[in-house]
Amino acid sequence: MCSTPSASRNNNDAIQHGPSYNDKRSNLMRGSSEQTPRYGAQMQLTTTQAHLNTSRKEEFLKRFEPPSKRSRFDRREEFLKRFEPPSKRSRFNIKDDSSLSFVSSNGSSREARYLRKRNEQSKSCPSMKSFNTVQELVRCAFENRAQMNPSSLAAFWNQASCLLIRDNPSQCLEPIISREMQCLYAMTYASVDDFGTIHISEILNAMGNIVKRECNGSCGEAFLYDLLAGNGVESKDNIFHAFANIIVCRLDKFGTRAIVNVAMAFAHIGLVPECYEGKNLFYHIAQRALRSISHFSPEGLSKLAWSFAKVNVRSPQLFAAIVEASERCMKEFNPQSISIMLWGFARNEECYVRLFEMATKKAISCLSEFKPQELTNTVHAFATSKHSNHTFFEKVGEEAEARIESFIPQNLANIVWAYATLGVSHPRLFKAVAKKAISSSSRFSSQELSTTAWAFATAKVDALNLFHVIAENSMAKLDKFEPQHLSNIVWAFATSKIPHRRLFEAVADSVLCRRTEFSPLQISTLIWSYAYVPVGSVNIHLYSELESIVIASVDACDSQFLANIAWSYAVANVEAPCLFQNRSAFVNAILSRKDKFSLRELCQLHQWILWQKEIKSDLTVPSNFQQLCYNAYIKRSPSSSAFQRSVISELKSIGLEPQEEYLLADCGYMLDALVEVNGESVGIEVDGPCHFAGREPLGKMKLKHRQVLNIEGIRVVSIPYWKWDGNPNKQEYLKSKLDMIY
Repeated sequence: MCSTPSASRNNNDAIQHGPSYNDKRSNLMRGSSEQTPRYGAQMQLTTTQAHLNTSRKEEFLKRFEPPSKRSRFDRREEFLKRFEPPSKRSRFNIKDDSSLSFVSSNGSSREARYLRKRNEQSKSCPSMKSFNTVQELVRCAFENRAQMNPSSLAAFWNQASCLLIRDNPSQCLEPIISREMQCLYAMTYASVDDFGTIHISEILNAMGNIVKRECNGSCGEAFLYDLLAGNGVESKDNIFHAFANIIVCRLDKFGTRAIVNVAMAFAHIGLVPECYEGKNLFYHIAQRALRSISHFSPEGLSKLAWSFAKVNVRSPQLFAAIVEASERCMKEFNPQSISIMLWGFARNEECYVRLFEMATKKAISCLSEFKPQELTNTVHAFATSKHSNHTFFEKVGEEAEARIESFIPQNLANIVWAYATLGVSHPRLFKAVAKKAISSSSRFSSQELSTTAWAFATAKVDALNLFHVIAENSMAKLDKFEPQHLSNIVWAFATSKIPHRRLFEAVADSVLCRRTEFSPLQISTLIWSYAYVPVGSVNIHLYSELESIVIASVDACDSQFLANIAWSYAVANVEAPCLFQNRSAFVNAILSRKDKFSLRELCQLHQWILWQKEIKSDLTVPSNFQQLCYNAYIKRSPSSSAFQRSVISELKSIGLEPQEEYLLADCGYMLDALVEVNGESVGIEVDGPCHFAGREPLGKMKLKHRQVLNIEGIRVVSIPYWKWDGNPNKQEYLKSKLDMIY
């Protein structure tokens, strides 16, 4: 949900110290006869690294030419000939240019001539920034590939990334462009060892930006995504692991900005490559960052935390150091850095109270400078970390309310989610969000619809019009809902007591088609929602079909799951013999966890036990567990209301003697009143708004009335609030209700 920060593309602070990459490995390469020397001292690699570089490039080049024992220059010569007309001079025409022949064991004269030739060639390579479309850029880069050096390759990938972000091309790349793109990709892969630290960070940043977009419906982007990430991640692993190994070897030469760019690039790509000594790249980045943590800018510190959080890599030592460094420069943090920093710490479950307190003070001082995305990301981080600050949330609510028209659907959903999660009340903000959401509901994604509904339900905010709009938009795009979104949205409607029949029916059909995709918690939430707010007739097919899924999920269930499932089947009155039978996995799970149930869950299980008696099942529940559930149920304190007292008064006025708060000892239910009518006991239930979803009785109310009748033999008369309020003939109304029984 967090916006993706852009990585810096410059690296003006690259650190140059310590022995060079080549010097470190010069002594280890002597004696290796398998590797062809390359440009003199630059090829002084370790035997292991040299073997990795050679095998990697040869493996990739095999995609374009048959196996060959020729040198690297010959392989590149042959490779490039595959992609250019015979009339053009190739990049390394060794036959016509004796200056590039291998004549020196140390390679000094050859390297100088090679670099001179590369510089001459690069002068004729056009600027990559002069193109306005990806097609033009790719075609030009391909036609000038003989002049492409590391700098121009880095510029090519940077411009390709910028054009994709700017234009989002809607048409497929032509087949010839696809082939040319493959060539440029292969050139980049074959030149991994040639890139400097700046080039590496720039190319990785550009490739990361391409991959993170995940096509977004564009065939052109889809091709680039598949090229870089690969359908089976093979391509991604090849080139990005190659870059990772080079980075680890040269990490001491990377400046702070380049370190951040590399970390962000791999975070965008979603890859944590394994490197040397069984350590991943992010471990090495953390160690390198710790050595110069005081040199990182506020932007660099925040993006470093964001990157580690994005790939779920924990590094407590690094995050503690980031907090210390941030404390020294918190005054320099801007809104983006604050929001990214807090999001990273929240996502990585690194809750440093001191950091959040410092960030709160800074954020309050510049709240008007926050963009909507930064504002919502910040409160989202507070909610994720369960860190609340009343003053901060009050001011954020006022700021968001004043600028609500600039909020996009994601911002609207995230900000109410944060307030609802922390239980922070801000009625004006929720009212403003509801109004804005109704007017822009067609732009909400399935996740945003689900999140918004969940937040309003959790915060107990009355927004009937909003829920109806959410229902209509959800039904139009139900096939795009993830299982979590489906379970959340029906839970929200059930909790808000809004019985939207068409939505519930549509979701039920979708669940039945995709039932194997749901987790145990999602199944439990769905079944509970349909029981809590019965919409029309019970969907017996839904409960029957989900029975096998529940049985298969028992081992992964917690106590809440078990109690919700048992109670829901009791409310729906749908028998499930395989689920509820002696020694079944479900029943055994309940009995084995009897000490782990909460008071509410024990009350649910009490009603489930009553249901087994009601349907006269063969299930045997130990008496001590039955007593445990019964005691929990009767512990609930009775409550009285003015509505109830008014009904009792009118019952007395018509000559009845109601027994208030009457406990039915056998089943544990308590009736608001019990009266004698014509020698028969009649239960009176005074039902206020909390007992209804609209005008439909809730599942718990139906269950109570049914079980009192079937177990105790006492009929229950319901006095709904809308029939009582404003009724001038209350006594006549009561007489008619009681006479209807007999």
